[in-house]
Amino acid sequence: MASLMHTPQNNSHRQLSVLSANVRGLRTNIGDIIVATETFLNAEVEPAFGKIRGYSQWQRRDRKGKNFGGVAVCYKENLQIQLLTVDLPDWLEAIFVKVMLKSNESLLLCAHYRPQWQGRTSIDFLTENLDVLQARNNCQHILIVGDLNHHLIQSAYEDLLSVHGLTDYVNFPTHILGRSLDPVITDLSEDFISCSPLGLIGTSDHLAVISHLCLTPATDEIRQRKIWLWNHADWLGMKAELQAQDWDALLVGNTNDKASSITSLLAELQEKYVPSRTYITKPGDQAWFGYRCYQASKRKYKMWQRYKANPTRYNKNLYKTACKEMTATCKWARNRWQEETKRKLTSLGAGSKEWWSLIKEHQGETREPTIPPLIKPDGTTASRNRDKADLLGSLFSRKMTVPDANRTPPEIPSVCHDQLPGLQICHTRTKVILQNLNTKKAPGSDDISPHTLRRQFGFRSSRSTADLLLLLSKNWQDALDTSQDTLVIALDIAGAFDRVWHRGLLAKLQARGISSNLLRLFSDYLTGRTMQVVIGGQSSHKYPIQASVPQGSVLGPILWNIYIDDFLGNIPKSQRMLTTVPFLLHIYVRIMTL
Repeated sequence: MASLMHTPQNNSHRQLSVLSANVRGLRTNIGDIIVATETFLNAEVEPAFGKIRGYSQWQRRDRKGKNFGGVAVCYKENLQIQLLTVDLPDWLEAIFVKVMLKSNESLLLCAHYRPQWQGRTSIDFLTENLDVLQARNNCQHILIVGDLNHHLIQSAYEDLLSVHGLTDYVNFPTHILGRSLDPVITDLSEDFISCSPLGLIGTSDHLAVISHLCLTPATDEIRQRKIWLWNHADWLGMKAELQAQDWDALLVGNTNDKASSITSLLAELQEKYVPSRTYITKPGDQAWFGYRCYQASKRKYKMWQRYKANPTRYNKNLYKTACKEMTATCKWARNRWQEETKRKLTSLGAGSKEWWSLIKEHQGETREPTIPPLIKPDGTTASRNRDKADLLGSLFSRKMTVPDANRTPPEIPSVCHDQLPGLQICHTRTKVILQNLNTKKAPGSDDISPHTLRRQFGFRSSRSTADLLLLLSKNWQDALDTSQDTLVIALDIAGAFDRVWHRGLLAKLQARGISSNLLRLFSDYLTGRTMQVVIGGQSSHKYPIQASVPQGSVLGPILWNIYIDDFLGNIPKSQRMLTTVPFLLHIYVRIMTL
């Protein structure tokens, strides 16, 4: 069993710790671990079995078609770990993971169990493939832990060490019979690693092995989080200051200048009249771990430091009290989070995306890292969330382009005799929209909360793909009942929203009667847009968008439909049904190659 964790030291002196042990049955022997051999798990055991709080789910390789044997890997949630896909023989019980280090290097970790009856084939596999795995995954160091039973295949084991320049740092018995069966093999020198035995785990006859590596693992960044105390806000004071505001002096310049001025004013008033608290959040924090838990944790640690510096009975009692307060606060926070989750689940339908997100969050699945370390164009690795966000933001920005975006669009004949030059903005309707704002939504890039907008001043709701499926199923059933044929053609245009040419779309809007100020409004809406990628709360830089329509917006699908609506109109009506499929496939190919 192995565990990758931080020692509680200064950041510049952190070490990577590895705990390995043969557990002889994971179902009844769960500890603070990361790699386990002889797990005795099989396909009947669910993937989420045995999850340890603060750790990832177990990544397992169970013995094929049999009980006993097997290896499993889990790791602390704030570590940068990538499970490697390796083409292994069915009989080989091994897992390979890539551990990102703070020095922009990485460690190839192999968790391996070799049964006594297997012979030297699994060790020979490592001897023949370690170099390839190390080079393919850009790993600078190697670490092999597990139960190898290598005393039975000493020749093959010595070949593995000599070929790759590895050293086994376990020089003590790891089995109750006095044999050393659980090695820790690495290319690191003795100055960078130390191993020591721990006690037996559960019913196993193997001792756990703890290894400290002088390597600093890469971790996700900590973040500062601001909590607004809306119930204690001085709304009357904010309202009075707004009423006294000289709006003629504030709202000067063009529309963008006026919007910027009022945004700055609201942000200033929000900061002035709404109290807030700021605290640090760590990547491994549980969903229910909020400000009160953070404060209780700080007090507990403070009392511990006080007792450690002056171990009197009084200070010991203070520390015990702080521990009880921490336990009670966490229990309260966990119960509160569970009740809120239940309330949300009962108010949503099973077809809702949010419903499934809540289910996964409650099961702990959403805390799994969804994006592995990424390779940058210069060959280095993006392991931190901010670096990943920047890399993906740059990639998406390059996708949202079309050749010669500023070229003049072709002449498009008018398809609408009526003109829509502008919109009338109704004060009453605007007030209704503001009053119905969802105050639980996060603020946008301007940091103005919906709370502030609601107290002063997409798509169709309750609809989902399930409704569309029910409607289509009814139409198909009606056709079958009347002995009619049903033909369904499902097409997917790759990168559809990403490749909409802005000037071409504006020309098509104009052909449909959109003119004057409204056309200029659409032009301003489409041009000069930027995008950001957010991963784990870390935002990328802003990247330009030269094409596309906004996805997830109410206008996005409408603008896309207008953009492609004239494709089928160019086909003669008598030939339309016969040529629709190849024509749309031709469109698909053309858009794929843009």
